[in-house]
Amino acid sequence: MRIVLIVDDHPVVVDGLRNAFAADEKITLEFARNTSEARRRLRKVPVPDLILIDIHLGPDSGFSLIEEWRDSGLDIPFAILTASRDWSYLQKARQYDARGYLLKTSEGSEIARDIHSILSGEEVYPTFYEKQSSTSGDLVRAFHSLTDREKEVLQCIHAGLLNREIAERLQIGVRTVETHRAHAMEKLGAHSSVQLSLILIQIQHLFTE
Repeated sequence: MRIVLIVDDHPVVVDGLRNAFAADEKITLEFARNTSEARRRLRKVPVPDLILIDIHLGPDSGFSLIEEWRDSGLDIPFAILTASRDWSYLQKARQYDARGYLLKTSEGSEIARDIHSILSGEEVYPTFYEKQSSTSGDLVRAFHSLTDREKEVLQCIHAGLLNREIAERLQIGVRTVETHRAHAMEKLGAHSSVQLSLILIQIQHLFTE
């Protein structure tokens, strides 16, 4: 019998998981409503085979508890259970080596299937993560294809400078600035100034994570 510890404070989620595993003879679910209960449970034996933890646990963060476990040398596979589709949380889950990122909006039967998959050694992440990863990879490659001068022009644009101001700062002509800007926009797939601004924000986010 495999033990899965669910660290979550939402009664509806807890009840849904209980129902989903009611007839499952291979997995026993245990529950902790907060970080304190989770800590107490992990001091007991047998230890869980998998921990499923919410990101938001009242005033506490699921990631803070994960950091605490890692620092103490606790080596138990874990996955995130959340309603959030926030890209930064997905990235953080990957950085912390989470075995999965399960969405509470999924059907209980789907979450149960994902838990079985994780216990079998698989990683389970939502499909939109893979799509976003692919998009981000394309953007990084496009950014690296820019020339140094094109990057300098984009940095100035991102800082809010006008073409004339960029020309003065870089000591080049205004038409040269316009040419570099046009080439950079083409490489990045930006079709307007607004779209370019959004892409530059995304690039900044990617390189500061």
